[in-house]
Amino acid sequence: MPPETRPAARPLLFVLTFAAVGAICIAFWPTGGRAPADQNQFHLPVIETFASQLPRPNVADYLSATTPGFHLVMAVVTRAVGSGELTLRLAGLAFTLPLIGLLAWDVANRRGRCPGAGGATSLLTPFCCSMYVLASAAWVLPDNMSWLGVLGVLIIALRARSVRGLAIGGGMVLVGLVLVRQTHVWAAAPLWVAGWFGTRTAPGGLLEPSAGRFRRVALVGLGTLPAFVAVAGFIWLWRGLTPPSFHLQHQGGNVAAPAFILTLIAIFSLFFAAWAGAGIQRVLRERSWRLGAGAAGLVGLAVGLLPETSYNMQAGRWSGLWNVAAKFPTFAERSPLIVAGSAAGAVCVVLWGAAISRRDGLILSAALAGFIAAQLPNHEAWQRYSEPFLLMMLALVAARTRPPAEAGPRARKAIMAACVAGPVTLAVLLAVVTIITM
Repeated sequence: MPPETRPAARPLLFVLTFAAVGAICIAFWPTGGRAPADQNQFHLPVIETFASQLPRPNVADYLSATTPGFHLVMAVVTRAVGSGELTLRLAGLAFTLPLIGLLAWDVANRRGRCPGAGGATSLLTPFCCSMYVLASAAWVLPDNMSWLGVLGVLIIALRARSVRGLAIGGGMVLVGLVLVRQTHVWAAAPLWVAGWFGTRTAPGGLLEPSAGRFRRVALVGLGTLPAFVAVAGFIWLWRGLTPPSFHLQHQGGNVAAPAFILTLIAIFSLFFAAWAGAGIQRVLRERSWRLGAGAAGLVGLAVGLLPETSYNMQAGRWSGLWNVAAKFPTFAERSPLIVAGSAAGAVCVVLWGAAISRRDGLILSAALAGFIAAQLPNHEAWQRYSEPFLLMMLALVAARTRPPAEAGPRARKAIMAACVAGPVTLAVLLAVVTIITM
C-alpha cells in the first residue's frame, strides 16, 4: 500500500473492525441488563409510535427524556425498510460507524507524541471498548448518534479553515445535535472560543483586541443561535427540560457531578500518561504552569469536598464508579476516592493543556467546562453520561500532543511503547467490564 493512502485506509479498517464487533454484539449480547431494557421500555415504543404518526408525529410528550431526533430518524427507517427489532439494531450500528470513522480519521491525521499507526490505533481502542459505546451500537439507543454530533462540533471547532465554515458548519451540526439530545447545547462553547481565537489557518492571540475578533465571535454566535431556539422551543412545548413524562426524573440537579467527572478524568489519564509527557515536562519546568497546576488542584479539592459524594441511589450517585466508591469508608458523607480524584483530575486537565497548543487547549477546555455545567441540572450522575465523552476527548487531546524532543532512539522507542501500552491496557479493562456486565 503506498504511504500516501495509509491515513485514509486506517480509519476504514477500524470502521470495518468495529462493524464486525458490533455485529457480534448484536448476535450474542444477552437480552437482560440496562441497554435492552431501555430499548424495549422506552425507545422502541417511541419509534413505533412516531412511525405510525408520520408525517405529523406528536413530540409534545413521549417515552424518552431526550429530544426526538434519533427516534424520528429511526421512524423513517421503519417506514422505509420495515419494522422489526433486528432491522433497527442494525440501523443503530450503521449510525455508530460514522462516529468511529470520524474519530479514527482525526486521530490518524494528527501526529501527536506517538505518530505511528500503533499510537493512533491505541488511542481509539478505549472509546471503542467502552460498554456504553458498544451498548448503543448493539441496541436501539440514541447515545452514539448524539456523540457523533458532539465529535463533529469539536472537530469543526479545532479544524475549521474559515470563519464561515466555523459558523455555518458548526451551527448546522449543533442544531442536529440538540435535536437528538437537548443537553448538548453546551457544545456551542467550543465554537465560540474557536471564533474568538481565529481559525486553524489564521489563529490570533488570546487577548488581542480587534474589531475582526468581535465580528468573528458575532458570526459564530449567529450560527449557533438556531440550536438555542430549537432547545427553547422544546422547553416551551414541554414546560420543562424534558417531555412531561420525565418531569419527575432527571430533575433537581446533582452538585456532585463535577467531582465525579474530574475523578474519571484522573483515572483515565493514568493510562494516557505517556502521551502527556510534554505537558508534565512543561509544568515541571515553567513556574506559571506549576502555579496553575497547584491552583487547579485546590479548586478540584474544593469541588470534591463541598458536595456530598458518598454512594446514594436516591441522590443520583449510583452505578459505575459510584459502586467502587461505596467500598471505601466515608467521612461526613464524602468519599475519599471522589475527593482525591477530583483534585487529581483538575491537575490532569492542566497537564493536558500544557501538552497541546494554546488554541486547541482553550477550545477543548471550553468543551469540558460546558459539558460539566450541562450535567449539573441532571439528578442522575451516571457514568454512562460521561465516559464516552471523556474517552473521546482524551483521544482528541493525545493526538494533538507535542512529540518528544531531544530523545535518543532508545528513549523514543520506550516512549512509543508506553504510549501504546497505556490506552490498550485501559481498553482491555473496559472490555472486561463490558463482558462482565453482559
